[in-house]
Amino acid sequence: MSKAVRSRRPRSRTGPGTRVAAVLALTVGLVLAPGIAQAAFVGKAPAQMAASTLIMTAPPAADTPVSATCSGNRVSINVTSVGSVPRASSFQLTVVRPSGTTAKVALSKENGGSYEEKFPAVGSWTYEIRGLYPVGGTANVWSGLPLSGRFTCR
Repeated sequence: MSKAVRSRRPRSRTGPGTRVAAVLALTVGLVLAPGIAQAAFVGKAPAQMAASTLIMTAPPAADTPVSATCSGNRVSINVTSVGSVPRASSFQLTVVRPSGTTAKVALSKENGGSYEEKFPAVGSWTYEIRGLYPVGGTANVWSGLPLSGRFTCR
């Protein structure tokens, strides 16, 4: 026959009153802790934020001659020159195909530019000409309102 082995647990030296006091102290600490944390983040200080906006006009149609044709197996958009847009330092032609995909071409204020595509898609094409303004010290470029046109390839 085997003898049962009893483990001997050391007897607690603290009485029930000490345990109650410890639980009460822990509870009070947890209740007051959020108040302590809030006190650390209540400070106020003034802050500055620089922001600005610029609304650039569209190039004037009278000073921006554009011809858009679709004949045979090609589409052609020619911009002779671009009218004045205050603050714009460069210009861009955006062509929107009937599928919704786009092509972008840099334009010169004095000499304009052109876009050509062979075997164009049938449907409605759109073009937009707008001024661009690079924001100094950043990679941001603001774009102006577009001078838009539409033509159809059949």
